[in-house]
Amino acid sequence: MIDTLVGFVFCGGKGTRLMPYTKDTPKPILLTFNGKSFLEINIEKLLNLGAKHIYVNYTYGYDKFLEKTKKYGESVTLIEELKPIGHGKTLCNLLPSLQETTHIYTVNGDTISYFDYSKFLNNAKENNIDFQILTSNNIYVQRNILIDEESNVIGCKLNDNNYFYTEKRTNLPFTNSLGEYVINTKALNDIYQETLSQDFLGIFGENDILEILVKNGKTVRTVPMQLQSYISVNTIEEYNNFYKYNNA
Repeated sequence: MIDTLVGFVFCGGKGTRLMPYTKDTPKPILLTFNGKSFLEINIEKLLNLGAKHIYVNYTYGYDKFLEKTKKYGESVTLIEELKPIGHGKTLCNLLPSLQETTHIYTVNGDTISYFDYSKFLNNAKENNIDFQILTSNNIYVQRNILIDEESNVIGCKLNDNNYFYTEKRTNLPFTNSLGEYVINTKALNDIYQETLSQDFLGIFGENDILEILVKNGKTVRTVPMQLQSYISVNTIEEYNNFYKYNNA
């Protein structure tokens, strides 16, 4: 199969933590940087990486998503999700449309990051990593992913307790996730039948996509990158500080 890439921008939230700002305008469109919405920045990032197509899920605000994406023509497809199904389920639902695709590169619509994206993507391909997770040692995000000595993901912190996907081990380090993934499509196809019975499928938790991948012998690994900048806005305080700083 020819090496092909598609992109996915996760925008399925309801923006509850930024209400009332997000009452009518979804967060990936509300948030702007250097004159562009976070949504546009992420779409153009994926296009520059060589994505042949980009998918964007959304819960509300179809007209506003359409307005922002119509300039990309047929390169972008909007997917409506009226209820939460989890990022893992969103990806698995897409698999029947990705039979000619080798990799998926995903980003969060409410986050923008600047680093060597191509190096990150190529690392996953060259090392045959089935699910690669972006981390950074110089960005403060809660550390809740359990990894072994080779940065393989073996569990997570779940409800303030350590949760192991396979055997329980002690004295293992935690790392973070910056919400950016490179995924081998074949690995997802291999576990697809196992995911069909679940209405909700997240990424890190119990019976979520990473646990299923690990239990099926797939390579799930964190990869640290040196970030030039990382912007994630999740609360009213962060929103106010972000615009105060960028308009100073």
